[in-house]
Amino acid sequence: MPDWLAVGLGGFVGAISRFQITLWLSGWSTQRFGRVYPFGTFAVNIVGCLLIGILMALAVDKKLPDFWQKALVTGCLGSLTTFSTFSYETVGLIRDDRPGLAALYVVANLAIGLVAVVIGMGIARAIVR
Repeated sequence: MPDWLAVGLGGFVGAISRFQITLWLSGWSTQRFGRVYPFGTFAVNIVGCLLIGILMALAVDKKLPDFWQKALVTGCLGSLTTFSTFSYETVGLIRDDRPGLAALYVVANLAIGLVAVVIGMGIARAIVR
């Protein structure tokens, strides 16, 4: 099976899973607290981090075939959450004895990501006017 198909099939599963988990937890949050809190995003980020830890440890030990790594890690977890990849990469920098770079990576992703959202919203509002 081509790599793109493995990633695509995994991506389908991850995207649908993210949608369903977010929908379910948004409903739960509204019933419980009277408003929506992003529990869905939080849940998929934490579950994704747990799963990427398991799957990449298996991949590194050659106990996870390449097809399944592409389908599950790149496809499924990639569409479920990119936070898991971000977390795994950060741990990799720390493990490679580069804690300063790891900290910079975390701060840069968060700060620049937030700024990019604000800029994107400004661009959209400018276009719509």
